Amino acid sequence: MRIRRATRTAIVVAALVASGTIPVGPAGAGPSSVGSWSPQVPLGIIGIHAALLPSGKVLFYELPGSTLARARVFDPKTNTSTPVDPTLDWSVFCSGMSFMADGRLFATGGEPPRSKTAPVGTGIENAAFFDPVTGTWTGAASMAYPRWYPSNVQMPDGTTLVMGGEATPTGANKMIGPMESYDPARDRWTTLPSSANRTGLYPRAMLLPSGRVFVAGPQAVTRRFDPATNRWQNVDSMTVGARKAGGVVRLPGSTTVLTSGGKPGSKPVTATTETIDLTATTPQWRYTDPMNHARMHHNLVLLPDGSVLAVGGGTEGNFGAPVKIAERYDPETGLWTDMGAQAGQRTYHSTALLLPDGRVISAGSNSKKPEQTTVEFFSPPYLYRGTRPVVSSVPSAVAHGQRFTVEGSGIKVTAPADAAIAPVGSYMLFLLNADGVPSIAPIVHVG
Repeated sequence: MRIRRATRTAIVVAALVASGTIPVGPAGAGPSSVGSWSPQVPLGIIGIHAALLPSGKVLFYELPGSTLARARVFDPKTNTSTPVDPTLDWSVFCSGMSFMADGRLFATGGEPPRSKTAPVGTGIENAAFFDPVTGTWTGAASMAYPRWYPSNVQMPDGTTLVMGGEATPTGANKMIGPMESYDPARDRWTTLPSSANRTGLYPRAMLLPSGRVFVAGPQAVTRRFDPATNRWQNVDSMTVGARKAGGVVRLPGSTTVLTSGGKPGSKPVTATTETIDLTATTPQWRYTDPMNHARMHHNLVLLPDGSVLAVGGGTEGNFGAPVKIAERYDPETGLWTDMGAQAGQRTYHSTALLLPDGRVISAGSNSKKPEQTTVEFFSPPYLYRGTRPVVSSVPSAVAHGQRFTVEGSGIKVTAPADAAIAPVGSYMLFLLNADGVPSIAPIVHVG
Protein backbone atom coordinates (compact mmCIF):
# COMPACT_ATOMS: atom_id res chain seq x y z
CA MET A 1 0.00 0.00 0.00
CA ARG A 2 1.13 3.52 -0.76
CA ILE A 3 -0.30 6.79 0.46
CA ARG A 4 -0.05 9.93 -1.66
CA ARG A 5 -0.83 13.49 -0.53
CA ALA A 6 -3.81 15.08 -2.23
CA THR A 7 -2.07 18.33 -3.04
CA ARG A 8 0.11 20.08 -5.77
CA THR A 9 0.78 18.67 -3.33
CA ALA A 10 -1.00 19.76 -2.35
CA ILE A 11 -8.08 12.74 -2.94
CA VAL A 12 -12.83 8.64 -5.88
CA VAL A 13 -13.15 8.79 -9.56
CA ALA A 14 -13.91 6.00 -12.02
CA ALA A 15 -11.03 4.31 -13.76
CA LEU A 16 -10.79 5.61 -17.31
CA VAL A 17 -8.70 3.15 -19.26
CA ALA A 18 -11.16 2.68 -22.04
CA SER A 19 -12.01 3.94 -25.51
CA GLY A 20 -10.68 7.29 -26.71
CA THR A 21 -7.08 6.74 -25.66
CA ILE A 22 -4.23 7.18 -28.09
CA PRO A 23 -1.30 4.78 -27.61
CA VAL A 24 1.57 6.69 -29.20
CA GLY A 25 5.15 5.70 -28.44
CA PRO A 26 8.13 3.76 -29.73
CA ALA A 27 7.34 1.81 -32.88
CA GLY A 28 5.51 -1.41 -32.14
CA ALA A 29 5.08 -0.70 -28.43
CA GLY A 30 1.62 -1.12 -26.97
CA PRO A 31 -0.13 0.55 -24.03
CA SER A 32 1.03 -2.16 -21.60
CA SER A 33 4.60 -0.98 -22.33
CA VAL A 34 4.29 2.75 -23.01
CA GLY A 35 0.87 3.69 -21.68
CA SER A 36 -1.46 5.94 -23.68
CA TRP A 37 -2.57 9.55 -23.92
CA SER A 38 -6.20 10.66 -24.19
CA PRO A 39 -7.42 13.22 -26.71
CA GLN A 40 -7.19 16.81 -25.49
CA VAL A 41 -10.14 18.07 -23.42
CA PRO A 42 -11.13 21.76 -23.28
CA LEU A 43 -10.40 23.51 -19.98
CA GLY A 44 -11.15 27.12 -20.96
CA ILE A 45 -8.02 28.60 -19.38
CA ILE A 46 -4.28 27.90 -19.43
CA GLY A 47 -3.60 25.44 -16.60
CA ILE A 48 -0.49 27.22 -15.27
CA HIS A 49 -1.10 26.50 -11.57
CA ALA A 50 -2.64 23.15 -10.61
CA ALA A 51 -3.71 21.61 -7.29
CA LEU A 52 -5.52 18.36 -6.58
CA LEU A 53 -8.38 19.08 -4.19
CA PRO A 54 -9.70 16.74 -1.47
CA SER A 55 -12.74 16.10 -3.69
CA GLY A 56 -10.57 14.57 -6.43
CA LYS A 57 -11.21 17.57 -8.67
CA VAL A 58 -8.38 19.85 -9.82
CA LEU A 59 -8.05 23.59 -9.29
CA PHE A 60 -6.33 25.42 -12.15
CA TYR A 61 -5.54 29.12 -12.34
CA GLU A 62 -3.65 31.25 -14.83
CA LEU A 63 -2.22 34.64 -15.77
CA PRO A 64 -4.24 37.89 -15.71
CA GLY A 65 -6.61 38.48 -18.59
CA SER A 66 -10.20 39.69 -18.51
CA THR A 67 -9.96 39.36 -14.72
CA LEU A 68 -6.98 39.67 -12.39
CA ALA A 69 -6.77 35.88 -12.63
CA ARG A 70 -8.92 33.19 -14.16
CA ALA A 71 -9.55 29.94 -12.34
CA ARG A 72 -11.44 26.69 -12.97
CA VAL A 73 -12.26 23.61 -10.94
CA PHE A 74 -11.97 20.69 -13.36
CA ASP A 75 -13.72 17.37 -12.75
CA PRO A 76 -11.70 14.52 -14.34
CA LYS A 77 -14.68 12.21 -13.84
CA THR A 78 -16.93 14.21 -16.18
CA ASN A 79 -14.32 16.32 -18.08
CA THR A 80 -16.20 19.48 -17.13
CA SER A 81 -14.94 22.68 -15.51
CA THR A 82 -16.54 25.28 -13.26
CA PRO A 83 -15.38 28.94 -13.19
CA VAL A 84 -14.05 30.03 -9.79
CA ASP A 85 -12.36 33.32 -10.73
CA PRO A 86 -10.83 35.12 -7.73
CA THR A 87 -12.63 38.28 -6.64
CA LEU A 88 -9.48 39.86 -5.26
CA ASP A 89 -7.69 43.16 -5.82
CA TRP A 90 -4.56 41.34 -6.96
CA SER A 91 -3.56 38.35 -9.09
CA VAL A 92 -2.69 34.95 -7.63
CA PHE A 93 -0.76 34.20 -10.83
CA CYS A 94 2.91 33.48 -9.96
CA SER A 95 2.01 32.75 -6.33
CA GLY A 96 3.32 30.05 -4.01
CA MET A 97 0.92 27.20 -3.19
CA SER A 98 0.28 24.79 -0.34
CA PHE A 99 -2.65 23.25 1.54
CA MET A 100 -3.94 23.96 5.01
CA ALA A 101 -5.00 21.14 7.34
CA ASP A 102 -8.68 21.86 6.59
CA GLY A 103 -8.27 21.41 2.82
CA ARG A 104 -8.11 25.07 1.80
CA LEU A 105 -5.46 26.05 -0.72
CA PHE A 106 -3.09 28.77 0.49
CA ALA A 107 -1.72 31.09 -2.22
CA THR A 108 1.08 33.50 -1.26
CA GLY A 109 2.30 36.44 -3.28
CA GLY A 110 1.62 36.89 -6.98
CA GLU A 111 1.22 40.06 -9.01
CA PRO A 112 -0.41 43.48 -8.71
CA PRO A 113 -2.50 44.74 -11.63
CA ARG A 114 0.05 45.14 -14.43
CA SER A 115 1.09 48.68 -15.37
CA LYS A 116 4.18 50.64 -16.38
CA THR A 117 5.05 50.93 -12.70
CA ALA A 118 4.35 47.26 -12.01
CA PRO A 119 5.77 45.18 -14.88
CA VAL A 120 5.98 41.40 -14.98
CA GLY A 121 8.12 40.23 -12.07
CA THR A 122 6.71 42.67 -9.53
CA GLY A 123 5.77 40.90 -6.31
CA ILE A 124 3.02 41.57 -3.77
CA GLU A 125 2.63 40.98 -0.03
CA ASN A 126 -0.88 39.54 -0.35
CA ALA A 127 -2.00 36.01 0.54
CA ALA A 128 -5.31 34.26 -0.08
CA PHE A 129 -7.27 31.09 0.60
CA PHE A 130 -9.29 29.07 -1.89
CA ASP A 131 -12.11 27.12 -0.20
CA PRO A 132 -12.90 24.02 -2.30
CA VAL A 133 -16.25 23.57 -0.54
CA THR A 134 -17.65 26.99 -1.45
CA GLY A 135 -15.47 27.61 -4.50
CA THR A 136 -14.53 31.06 -3.23
CA TRP A 137 -11.33 33.04 -2.60
CA THR A 138 -10.74 35.15 0.52
CA GLY A 139 -7.80 37.27 1.58
CA ALA A 140 -5.49 36.36 4.46
CA ALA A 141 -3.15 38.56 6.45
CA SER A 142 -0.46 40.13 4.25
CA MET A 143 3.20 39.11 4.40
CA ALA A 144 5.92 41.54 5.38
CA TYR A 145 7.62 41.23 1.97
CA PRO A 146 6.34 41.34 -1.61
CA ARG A 147 6.94 38.03 -3.40
CA TRP A 148 6.68 36.86 -7.02
CA TYR A 149 7.60 33.16 -7.49
CA PRO A 150 7.84 32.21 -3.79
CA SER A 151 7.60 28.66 -2.40
CA ASN A 152 5.41 27.38 0.45
CA VAL A 153 6.15 24.47 2.79
CA GLN A 154 3.49 23.14 5.17
CA MET A 155 5.18 22.34 8.48
CA PRO A 156 4.39 19.65 11.08
CA ASP A 157 3.01 22.20 13.57
CA GLY A 158 0.45 23.51 11.06
CA THR A 159 2.34 26.68 10.16
CA THR A 160 3.48 27.46 6.63
CA LEU A 161 6.99 28.59 5.71
CA VAL A 162 7.30 30.93 2.75
CA MET A 163 10.66 31.61 1.14
CA GLY A 164 12.18 33.17 -1.93
CA GLY A 165 10.59 35.18 -4.68
CA GLU A 166 11.37 38.66 -5.90
CA ALA A 167 10.01 42.12 -5.21
CA THR A 168 10.88 43.73 -8.55
CA PRO A 169 12.16 42.42 -11.90
CA THR A 170 15.42 44.38 -11.66
CA GLY A 171 17.57 46.30 -9.19
CA ALA A 172 19.65 45.74 -6.09
CA ASN A 173 16.62 44.80 -3.97
CA LYS A 174 15.20 42.40 -6.54
CA MET A 175 15.48 39.14 -4.54
CA ILE A 176 13.73 38.60 -1.21
CA GLY A 177 15.95 36.99 1.44
CA PRO A 178 13.92 36.85 4.68
CA MET A 179 11.78 33.78 5.31
CA GLU A 180 8.33 34.15 6.87
CA SER A 181 6.09 31.79 8.84
CA TYR A 182 2.30 31.92 8.74
CA ASP A 183 0.23 30.83 11.74
CA PRO A 184 -3.34 30.04 10.58
CA ALA A 185 -4.68 29.97 14.15
CA ARG A 186 -3.83 33.66 14.54
CA ASP A 187 -3.83 34.71 10.87
CA ARG A 188 -0.42 36.19 11.58
CA TRP A 189 2.99 36.26 9.90
CA THR A 190 6.36 36.12 11.66
CA THR A 191 9.63 37.06 9.97
CA LEU A 192 12.31 34.57 10.95
CA PRO A 193 15.84 35.62 12.04
CA SER A 194 18.34 36.55 9.34
CA SER A 195 20.04 33.15 9.82
CA ALA A 196 16.97 31.70 8.04
CA ASN A 197 17.35 33.89 4.95
CA ARG A 198 17.20 32.09 1.60
CA THR A 199 16.76 33.54 -1.88
CA GLY A 200 15.58 31.98 -5.12
CA LEU A 201 12.72 31.92 -7.60
CA TYR A 202 10.43 29.04 -6.66
CA PRO A 203 13.02 27.31 -4.46
CA ARG A 204 12.54 23.53 -4.78
CA ALA A 205 11.66 23.18 -1.10
CA MET A 206 10.28 20.07 0.61
CA LEU A 207 9.60 18.83 4.14
CA LEU A 208 11.67 15.85 5.28
CA PRO A 209 10.57 13.13 7.76
CA SER A 210 13.07 14.65 10.21
CA GLY A 211 11.00 17.86 10.30
CA ARG A 212 13.72 19.78 8.47
CA VAL A 213 13.30 21.43 5.08
CA PHE A 214 15.47 20.56 2.07
CA VAL A 215 15.98 22.87 -0.91
CA ALA A 216 17.17 21.14 -4.11
CA GLY A 217 17.67 23.93 -6.63
CA PRO A 218 17.54 25.76 -8.82
CA GLN A 219 20.96 26.80 -7.44
CA ALA A 220 23.76 24.23 -7.54
CA VAL A 221 24.31 24.17 -3.76
CA THR A 222 21.57 22.29 -1.93
CA ARG A 223 20.76 23.08 1.69
CA ARG A 224 18.86 21.79 4.71
CA PHE A 225 16.95 24.06 7.14
CA ASP A 226 16.47 23.27 10.83
CA PRO A 227 13.38 25.07 12.18
CA ALA A 228 14.56 24.48 15.76
CA THR A 229 17.61 26.70 15.22
CA ASN A 230 16.44 28.77 12.21
CA ARG A 231 19.69 27.91 10.44
CA TRP A 232 20.64 26.44 7.07
CA GLN A 233 23.32 23.82 6.51
CA ASN A 234 25.00 23.28 3.14
CA VAL A 235 24.54 19.66 2.08
CA ASP A 236 26.15 19.18 -1.33
CA SER A 237 26.31 20.73 -4.79
CA MET A 238 24.53 19.07 -7.69
CA THR A 239 27.08 17.43 -9.95
CA VAL A 240 25.90 19.17 -13.11
CA GLY A 241 25.70 22.56 -11.37
CA ALA A 242 22.65 24.81 -11.20
CA ARG A 243 19.53 23.47 -12.90
CA LYS A 244 17.43 26.36 -14.19
CA ALA A 245 13.89 25.07 -14.77
CA GLY A 246 14.88 21.53 -13.75
CA GLY A 247 12.52 19.01 -12.18
CA VAL A 248 12.67 17.77 -8.58
CA VAL A 249 10.75 14.99 -6.81
CA ARG A 250 11.03 12.97 -3.61
CA LEU A 251 11.21 9.20 -4.13
CA PRO A 252 9.26 6.72 -1.95
CA GLY A 253 10.26 7.09 1.68
CA SER A 254 10.78 10.85 1.21
CA THR A 255 14.48 10.68 2.14
CA THR A 256 15.91 10.32 -1.39
CA VAL A 257 15.46 13.20 -3.83
CA LEU A 258 15.72 13.01 -7.62
CA THR A 259 16.41 15.94 -9.94
CA SER A 260 16.56 15.92 -13.73
CA GLY A 261 16.92 18.19 -16.73
CA GLY A 262 17.07 21.96 -16.69
CA LYS A 263 19.67 24.33 -18.09
CA PRO A 264 23.05 24.34 -16.29
CA GLY A 265 24.25 27.92 -16.65
CA SER A 266 25.47 28.67 -20.18
CA LYS A 267 25.46 24.99 -21.13
CA PRO A 268 22.73 23.41 -23.31
CA VAL A 269 19.59 21.97 -21.76
CA THR A 270 20.54 18.68 -20.13
CA ALA A 271 19.12 15.16 -19.84
CA THR A 272 21.23 14.35 -16.79
CA THR A 273 19.58 12.96 -13.65
CA GLU A 274 20.93 12.89 -10.10
CA THR A 275 19.77 11.49 -6.76
CA ILE A 276 20.77 12.21 -3.17
CA ASP A 277 20.18 10.00 -0.12
CA LEU A 278 19.61 12.34 2.81
CA THR A 279 19.96 9.54 5.37
CA ALA A 280 23.64 9.09 4.47
CA THR A 281 26.26 10.34 6.92
CA THR A 282 27.55 12.65 4.20
CA PRO A 283 24.80 13.02 1.57
CA GLN A 284 26.10 13.42 -1.97
CA TRP A 285 24.47 13.95 -5.34
CA ARG A 286 25.23 11.08 -7.71
CA TYR A 287 24.42 10.66 -11.37
CA THR A 288 21.94 7.99 -12.32
CA ASP A 289 20.71 7.07 -15.81
CA PRO A 290 20.06 10.24 -17.85
CA MET A 291 16.69 10.84 -19.44
CA ASN A 292 16.41 9.84 -23.07
CA HIS A 293 15.47 13.42 -23.93
CA ALA A 294 17.00 16.64 -22.66
CA ARG A 295 14.30 18.95 -21.34
CA MET A 296 13.61 21.96 -19.11
CA HIS A 297 10.30 23.29 -17.74
CA HIS A 298 9.11 19.69 -17.44
CA ASN A 299 7.10 18.18 -14.60
CA LEU A 300 8.07 15.13 -12.54
CA VAL A 301 5.16 13.11 -11.11
CA LEU A 302 5.55 10.34 -8.52
CA LEU A 303 3.31 7.40 -9.48
CA PRO A 304 1.61 4.89 -7.14
CA ASP A 305 4.14 2.16 -8.00
CA GLY A 306 7.04 4.37 -6.86
CA SER A 307 8.23 5.25 -10.36
CA VAL A 308 8.50 8.80 -11.71
CA LEU A 309 6.93 10.21 -14.88
CA ALA A 310 8.61 13.09 -16.72
CA VAL A 311 6.04 15.10 -18.68
CA GLY A 312 6.56 17.90 -21.20
CA GLY A 313 9.33 20.46 -21.34
CA GLY A 314 11.47 21.63 -24.22
CA THR A 315 15.04 22.40 -25.24
CA GLU A 316 14.97 25.94 -26.62
CA GLY A 317 14.09 28.77 -24.24
CA ASN A 318 10.65 28.84 -22.69
CA PHE A 319 8.63 27.40 -25.55
CA GLY A 320 10.97 26.16 -28.29
CA ALA A 321 11.51 22.56 -29.38
CA PRO A 322 8.85 20.95 -27.16
CA VAL A 323 9.41 17.38 -26.00
CA LYS A 324 6.13 15.50 -26.26
CA ILE A 325 7.37 12.02 -25.38
CA ALA A 326 6.93 11.23 -21.70
CA GLU A 327 9.48 9.11 -19.81
CA ARG A 328 9.26 6.82 -16.79
CA TYR A 329 12.06 6.43 -14.23
CA ASP A 330 12.30 3.20 -12.24
CA PRO A 331 14.13 3.84 -8.95
CA GLU A 332 14.81 0.10 -8.54
CA THR A 333 16.80 -0.11 -11.79
CA GLY A 334 17.80 3.55 -12.06
CA LEU A 335 16.71 3.56 -15.72
CA TRP A 336 14.47 5.82 -17.83
CA THR A 337 12.08 4.34 -20.44
CA ASP A 338 10.22 6.24 -23.16
CA MET A 339 6.45 6.33 -22.80
CA GLY A 340 3.76 7.62 -25.16
CA ALA A 341 3.80 11.07 -26.79
CA GLN A 342 1.14 13.63 -25.91
CA ALA A 343 -0.51 15.96 -28.42
CA GLY A 344 -0.26 19.31 -26.64
CA GLN A 345 2.81 21.47 -26.20
CA ARG A 346 3.56 21.46 -22.46
CA THR A 347 6.61 23.68 -21.97
CA TYR A 348 6.94 26.82 -19.79
CA HIS A 349 3.92 27.36 -17.50
CA SER A 350 2.78 23.74 -17.79
CA THR A 351 1.56 21.47 -14.99
CA ALA A 352 1.05 17.75 -14.34
CA LEU A 353 -0.20 15.78 -11.35
CA LEU A 354 -1.42 12.35 -10.29
CA LEU A 355 -5.15 11.64 -10.07
CA PRO A 356 -6.88 9.19 -7.71
CA ASP A 357 -7.67 6.85 -10.62
CA GLY A 358 -3.95 6.42 -11.33
CA ARG A 359 -3.84 8.62 -14.42
CA VAL A 360 -1.72 11.76 -14.79
CA ILE A 361 -3.38 15.00 -15.93
CA SER A 362 -1.24 17.38 -18.02
CA ALA A 363 -2.14 21.01 -18.74
CA GLY A 364 -0.87 24.49 -19.44
CA SER A 365 1.82 26.31 -21.44
CA ASN A 366 1.13 29.77 -22.84
CA SER A 367 3.28 29.31 -25.93
CA LYS A 368 0.79 31.08 -28.25
CA LYS A 369 1.33 28.23 -30.73
CA PRO A 370 -1.53 28.26 -29.74
CA GLU A 371 -1.87 28.83 -26.00
CA GLN A 372 -2.73 25.50 -24.43
CA THR A 373 -6.23 25.81 -22.95
CA THR A 374 -6.77 22.05 -22.76
CA VAL A 375 -5.90 19.12 -20.54
CA GLU A 376 -4.94 15.59 -21.52
CA PHE A 377 -4.58 12.39 -19.53
CA PHE A 378 -1.80 9.82 -19.47
CA SER A 379 -2.73 6.25 -18.53
CA PRO A 380 0.51 4.56 -17.36
CA PRO A 381 1.31 0.99 -18.40
CA TYR A 382 0.11 -0.37 -15.05
CA LEU A 383 -3.47 0.42 -16.09
CA TYR A 384 -3.16 -2.14 -18.91
CA ARG A 385 -1.79 -5.01 -16.85
CA GLY A 386 -4.84 -6.81 -15.55
CA THR A 387 -7.54 -6.39 -12.94
CA ARG A 388 -7.15 -3.59 -10.46
CA PRO A 389 -7.35 -4.33 -6.73
CA VAL A 390 -10.45 -2.92 -5.08
CA VAL A 391 -10.67 -0.80 -1.95
CA SER A 392 -14.32 -1.06 -0.91
CA SER A 393 -14.05 1.01 2.24
CA VAL A 394 -11.58 2.84 4.49
CA PRO A 395 -12.11 5.34 7.30
CA SER A 396 -12.57 8.88 6.04
CA ALA A 397 -10.17 10.13 8.72
CA VAL A 398 -7.42 8.53 10.79
CA ALA A 399 -4.96 9.77 13.40
CA HIS A 400 -1.21 9.67 12.94
CA GLY A 401 0.03 6.17 13.78
CA GLN A 402 -3.49 4.69 13.83
CA ARG A 403 -4.01 1.08 12.69
CA PHE A 404 -6.98 0.64 10.37
CA THR A 405 -8.39 -1.86 7.89
CA VAL A 406 -8.49 -1.45 4.13
CA GLU A 407 -11.74 -3.23 3.30
CA GLY A 408 -11.92 -5.23 0.07
CA SER A 409 -8.54 -6.72 0.81
CA GLY A 410 -8.77 -7.04 4.57
CA ILE A 411 -5.30 -5.56 4.99
CA LYS A 412 -4.40 -3.86 8.25
CA VAL A 413 -2.25 -0.76 7.72
CA THR A 414 -0.77 1.94 9.89
CA ALA A 415 -1.15 5.61 9.09
CA PRO A 416 2.05 7.71 8.86
CA ALA A 417 3.55 8.07 12.31
CA ASP A 418 3.63 11.84 12.66
CA ALA A 419 3.08 15.20 10.98
CA ALA A 420 6.68 15.44 9.81
CA ILE A 421 6.08 12.41 7.60
CA ALA A 422 2.55 13.50 6.65
CA PRO A 423 1.38 17.00 7.63
CA VAL A 424 -2.27 17.07 8.66
CA GLY A 425 -4.43 16.95 5.54
CA SER A 426 -5.97 14.78 2.81
CA TYR A 427 -4.10 11.92 1.14
CA MET A 428 -4.65 9.40 -1.64
CA LEU A 429 -4.43 5.78 -0.49
CA PHE A 430 -3.41 3.35 -3.24
CA LEU A 431 -3.47 -0.44 -2.86
CA LEU A 432 -1.09 -2.20 -5.29
CA ASN A 433 -1.18 -5.87 -6.28
CA ALA A 434 1.87 -8.04 -6.94
CA ASP A 435 2.03 -6.79 -10.55
CA GLY A 436 2.16 -3.15 -9.48
CA VAL A 437 -1.41 -2.42 -10.58
CA PRO A 438 -2.97 0.24 -8.32
CA SER A 439 -6.49 0.50 -7.03
CA ILE A 440 -8.54 3.63 -7.39
CA ALA A 441 -7.46 5.71 -4.41
CA PRO A 442 -9.96 6.73 -1.75
CA ILE A 443 -9.18 9.97 0.08
CA VAL A 444 -8.23 9.75 3.75
CA HIS A 445 -7.72 12.69 6.07
CA VAL A 446 -4.65 12.06 8.23
CA GLY A 447 -4.04 13.78 11.56
